[in-house]
Amino acid sequence: MIIAKRYEMVPLDDIVAYARNARKHSKEQIMQIRASFREFGVLSPCLVDEKYNLIAGHGRLEAARAEGLTEINCVVVEGLTDAQRKAFIIADNRLALNAGWDEELLALEFGELKDLGFDLELTGFDVASKEKAATLMGRDYKDMQAAITPQYAVRRLTPTECALLQGFPPDWCAYLETPAPDEEEISFWMEVFETYRLAAGKSSKPKSRRQIVKWLRNPHSDSAEYKMWGNGVALPCVCFVLGGIVRNAEQ
Repeated sequence: MIIAKRYEMVPLDDIVAYARNARKHSKEQIMQIRASFREFGVLSPCLVDEKYNLIAGHGRLEAARAEGLTEINCVVVEGLTDAQRKAFIIADNRLALNAGWDEELLALEFGELKDLGFDLELTGFDVASKEKAATLMGRDYKDMQAAITPQYAVRRLTPTECALLQGFPPDWCAYLETPAPDEEEISFWMEVFETYRLAAGKSSKPKSRRQIVKWLRNPHSDSAEYKMWGNGVALPCVCFVLGGIVRNAEQ
């Protein structure tokens, strides 16, 4: 079994891209890789053989050139035959596509990242994918995994449906944003988040001013709304109980 053990910083001009690489990278994807470089750094190395023929990382190489880099981190693989190198170029691209996603865990991750003020576009998911993962997921209309009858299926409720079932209007969580928060509001919410962090014994870092401002401008997330409805009480039930208390007190 071949195990790559050699790691080098290789000048971009020395790397030879595979001319017959069947995996194509759009301009949009290259822009996404470039944005990833700027946010996280160049973390994933390219894969080359002893002669610096590129085996994996064609998109990263193109993005690195577009960013004006002169060298890139590479893992050097020794001992592959020409047939193995050709096959691995295909397999490396294809095997990743065969993996799936745990939609519920993905939604939780998106929700927490959004709460932290992180730009979700940097994950490589488009807006439609993020909205799907954060609401109905892949287990709603098209994946009827919990069918009761051939005509019906169980799916996750949307946040709006949760609001309506608990007696609240559908726009209860709309219009929460503050487009231009002032210093008093920013300071107030920084204190709120820090008080909660200390009270809950959170080991995470305090929220920065930038995170608070970004959150105030766009505070809503489906995951937070799900938590609110899950921890809340249905309004009709509250009205019924309180109404009964009032009637009993008036007798």
